[in-house]
Amino acid sequence: MLCYGHGGNDMKDMWRRLPLKKKIVVLLTLLCIGLTIGYLPEPYPHVLTKEEIKEAESVSRSQTEVLAPNVSLIDQAGHTVSMQSLYNKKPVLLYFWMSWSDMAAKELPVLDDMYRQQGRNVYFVIVCLDRGDAARQRIESGWSYDMPLYFASMETAGTYNVYEVPQWIMIDRGGTIREKRTGSLDQQQLEYALARSLK
Repeated sequence: MLCYGHGGNDMKDMWRRLPLKKKIVVLLTLLCIGLTIGYLPEPYPHVLTKEEIKEAESVSRSQTEVLAPNVSLIDQAGHTVSMQSLYNKKPVLLYFWMSWSDMAAKELPVLDDMYRQQGRNVYFVIVCLDRGDAARQRIESGWSYDMPLYFASMETAGTYNVYEVPQWIMIDRGGTIREKRTGSLDQQQLEYALARSLK
């Protein structure tokens, strides 16, 4: 038979009869439950809205963007071309090389293939840094590629922090430097950079 009149006293009696170890276990369990309930965070406290994500992305982009310097290059006809006149119209793939570079000799045909595929959408600015008129004439006479050839000084390359070749720089339309790589050309990486610049 159940009796509800003395429930509080029954609980006290039951508590008194519990061994000390069980009392400690019960108290620790209640303490853990209390702490867990008391410190539960709000559901998904750090989930951002789409607007907050877009705002954060635009702020981080504007703080890390580097604009391409407006330097002058010489084309094969001997005319001066400003970089700004190019990147204000379309994205630019800027490639610095020198004729003694075996790596560049292997990469130029790859770039020429890419130029045939993407040349309508992206300026391919292939810049030779060899010095002297004789070297330039030799390079021009041996140039068998469809992509245009430009010449520039080492000082011009230094403006882009280019101190070793070959090196390519992907510049978005408007002049933001998207990517810069030195050494062996990774075709997949370059194709990805081109695709991103065309978005």
